[in-house]
Amino acid sequence: FFFAIILPVILCAMVLLVLTISIPLAGPAINMSVDLYKLDSNGVDSSTDIVVGGGESLNDESNQTSFEIITAVSSLESTVQSQYPNAKFVHIEEALSSSDISQHLLDSYNDHSHNVRYGAYAFNDIINMSIGVDWDEILGDIRNLTESSLKDLGIVDISSLLGIASDDGKIEMNFTVTQFQKEFLRAFNLSLDDGINVTTAQQKSHIVLDRIIQSSSNSSKATVMIEGLRASWSSFEDILDGGQNSTNSSYSRALEQFINDTISSLTDGKIQDLNRTSPEQVSEAIMQNNVFDREEIVKGMVEIFEEIFGAFQIESANASQFVDGVVSVIDTAFGIFGLNGTEAPGNLLVIPVIIIDDVLEGAVEGLDDGALIVGDFFEPLNDLLGGTTGNQDGFISLSINKVEIDFSSLSFVAEGISLETASEVLYEADSLDFSLNTTLVSLIDSLLPSDSQRYHFALNSAASVLHNSSSPHAICAFNQAYMEYLFKRCVQKPKEARLVSVNHPLPLTDQETTEIKTILSVLASLFLLIPYCYIPGAFIVFLVKERVSKSKHLQLVSGVNMSAYWVSAYLWDISLFLLLTLLVMAVFLMYGRDAAVVFVGDTESFFCSMALTSGYGLSVLPYSYLLSRMFNNHSSAQIAVMALIFISGFVAVNAYFILSSIEDTEHIAEGLLPFLRTQPAFNIGEGFIQLSGAYWEREIMNSEKRPFDWDVAGRNVALLYLLSLPYFFVLLMLEYSNDGGAGGYVGRGLRWLKSSFEHMMLGFSGVRTGADGVSLSLDDGLDNGQNEDEDVAKERKYVIANQKRLKEEASVLMVNLWKIYPPSIGLFGSLLLGLKRVCRLVFCGCVRKSSPNDTEADTEADTEEDSKSTLPKRAVRGTTTAIMPGETYGLLGVNGAGKTTTLGMLTGDIGATAGEAYVVSSDVTGMVSGGVTAARQNIGFCPQVDPLLDLMTGRETLRMFGRLRGIVDNDKLEQTVNDLLDRLTLTPHADKISESYSGGNKRKLSLGVALIGDPKVLFIDEASSGMDPK
Repeated sequence: FFFAIILPVILCAMVLLVLTISIPLAGPAINMSVDLYKLDSNGVDSSTDIVVGGGESLNDESNQTSFEIITAVSSLESTVQSQYPNAKFVHIEEALSSSDISQHLLDSYNDHSHNVRYGAYAFNDIINMSIGVDWDEILGDIRNLTESSLKDLGIVDISSLLGIASDDGKIEMNFTVTQFQKEFLRAFNLSLDDGINVTTAQQKSHIVLDRIIQSSSNSSKATVMIEGLRASWSSFEDILDGGQNSTNSSYSRALEQFINDTISSLTDGKIQDLNRTSPEQVSEAIMQNNVFDREEIVKGMVEIFEEIFGAFQIESANASQFVDGVVSVIDTAFGIFGLNGTEAPGNLLVIPVIIIDDVLEGAVEGLDDGALIVGDFFEPLNDLLGGTTGNQDGFISLSINKVEIDFSSLSFVAEGISLETASEVLYEADSLDFSLNTTLVSLIDSLLPSDSQRYHFALNSAASVLHNSSSPHAICAFNQAYMEYLFKRCVQKPKEARLVSVNHPLPLTDQETTEIKTILSVLASLFLLIPYCYIPGAFIVFLVKERVSKSKHLQLVSGVNMSAYWVSAYLWDISLFLLLTLLVMAVFLMYGRDAAVVFVGDTESFFCSMALTSGYGLSVLPYSYLLSRMFNNHSSAQIAVMALIFISGFVAVNAYFILSSIEDTEHIAEGLLPFLRTQPAFNIGEGFIQLSGAYWEREIMNSEKRPFDWDVAGRNVALLYLLSLPYFFVLLMLEYSNDGGAGGYVGRGLRWLKSSFEHMMLGFSGVRTGADGVSLSLDDGLDNGQNEDEDVAKERKYVIANQKRLKEEASVLMVNLWKIYPPSIGLFGSLLLGLKRVCRLVFCGCVRKSSPNDTEADTEADTEEDSKSTLPKRAVRGTTTAIMPGETYGLLGVNGAGKTTTLGMLTGDIGATAGEAYVVSSDVTGMVSGGVTAARQNIGFCPQVDPLLDLMTGRETLRMFGRLRGIVDNDKLEQTVNDLLDRLTLTPHADKISESYSGGNKRKLSLGVALIGDPKVLFIDEASSGMDPK
């Protein structure tokens, strides 16, 4: 019990310790420093070299560049070395940029020491970069807006897609005067008391307007149109200011009036109401009424903004780009609302010039010195945005509940729009629709450049960090050193100030945790096969002992049915294995569902692991029974079965997965798989590994695979349960073929096939039937009966003459009984030897080159040597005799004379080669239905070895065989047992286990087993062996 149950459970518990292994995927937390590496590649103490250079961005060919870099290097070096004395700075003066330093480091590529190639600094560096833009691809994507494939997208919520909406889904944008004032002053490096001279810009706007009128095709009409546009803007401006000319406090009404007045001026009064006119008609009327030169207007706008930018200290070159952007917006708007692909006419572009001139003129009015105080600029802006006087609390806020693009209709939809200032709502609408028609796409197409273009930039860097990519800590360490250097420059006590960077590994992600559990589970699955391979070896020990000690045969002689013997043994072993299964599953649960999650993580995994283990027991037990039949020593059988199952399990599983993972050997693995799946140990190993793989796929890939799926462990579970049937069936067939009284018609047929095969083998080995048709003859150098004793010959004649009568009267009758064992080399070996003999006869010169010194004796010796391994073994030669009731008959002979074999044939353990044998008129050759069974009811047998079970007492042994003999009455059984114990002088030892008996007492107990049940015929092999004369 200990070796079959307890020890395997302990081994499984030890193997599953692998599930508790903690695999550190990263090292401990460490402080980052530039002198992290204190040893070179040879393990010798060394400083960490830090390469420095730079000066490219200073653009100074004098010695001032070198001086600044040297100063910077010296300052950094002193700061760093105060904390990291192992750091050594190496200044490469000719390395002016990070590119130069990189090349220097590449030159030392063959030196892989981290202390030499850890990292570097480049001060006042220039980093050249370029961005490639494929405008054709971008335009292609824009054109796809009109393709039907995008229409399948339906409605897309832009606010959620871009992540610009708040938690409630709204888009809110706020502009405050305070925020604008702060950013404005910071951007232009101004203060509220600074003055900006805008007089020049205002004068330039007047000049430009005059030039625009002069360049027009009709100056008088142009003058009237400009005055009309100026009047419309002044009216709208008064409304915005809340002046006396305001007729409506609603900004939406004011905006609508401004647009109508503007359109009326642009179309010379032809269009008075936009609500009654289509956008195409408005655009057409504006185009027809145009008198201005578009190029002159754009040129004038550039000149005006150059003056404005100059006043704000902005480079005048940016004015042209700004004007181009304004013109592009106006052209796009005109194309969307008007004529497709048409540029905005001059009379539309002149509007921003008029507005700029009016704003500049208002700004200059009241200024004594022509300068606009910056602080005064924000007050009217604050008033415009609804702020209170003296407080910069004005703001404008835009709120949109939802912004969507409907790709099915290519339209832009905004809902819940609200534009308001601090004092009132400027605009409010429930929804706004905007069509993304092909006009917009075409305009964008015309505005964007074509082909692929590359844009180059030169970025100035105060300090660049270069790091060794093979050292993951380098970038952190060098950045920390430079940041600490800057930090010390900003504090009052730099010597005490520290800035520390710690590299602390992040906790494992769920995916990493799952992968580790899967790897450990696969290892556990493989190593579990080791104790699982040990289990069958422990179960067969008793069976081999029982067979070798003849206890099994004696039970069969005593009346046990062969099928009942194996079914009961199998059921008992299964019950033990089920107990083992429960204990193993308890071990799994003991490790917890977290560590053993693959095996017991959920109910289905638990039952799948249990099904694999119990199914393994069902199939491996008959499989090991079959293997144990090849051994006559229980220790050898245990070791061999463990080794064979280890090879078919642990080794086979590893070999299969290795072969299947290599492309060149994958076909070999697939070819071996059908055979491997006939092995119970391989099936349980594959099943456990498949459980691990399915767990990984469920957790990482969101697979739907479950433990009992056919492609997971379902196939293995089914095979383990189903394989128990053919293995047990083959076992019974082999047992039926060996025992003369088992299997009924099936057993008799199997024994006939076995006997026919043996006769064929004997025929190949030279065994022939004699002239009388009964005797056998073979040339094995032994007596063939020519010198038979007179009394033996007389007995033979008597028995043959009275065979029919003696069959009915004699207790034991043997007629010409033979037992010849076929040669050990088998049929194939016999064929090869026969071929060799033919070759020797026909081609003797080729097979064996004779020597002049060879004699006839040498030739005979060769023939004898060839025959040694091919001769059949004659155990019993034509025994003929009759033993009458009441007679005591003894077989005398030297060792190997065939005495034990004869008793084996008479008890049905060994099949006869030829002849007849009867016990109490029943045929015991196994070729007659029910003959051996009937004969065994009258046989008491004491074999040559003691057929005792070590752990049963003498009394228990006699009781068991008494019941097998049919003594069912308990009182009678006890009386019989006590009488035998007394007569055999075993009463003092009756309740001791037979293992403790002396050799003589064991022999006495074996005799008692043969005597119990009062058999008619008593066979005793080595009757006097070990017993005292009494």
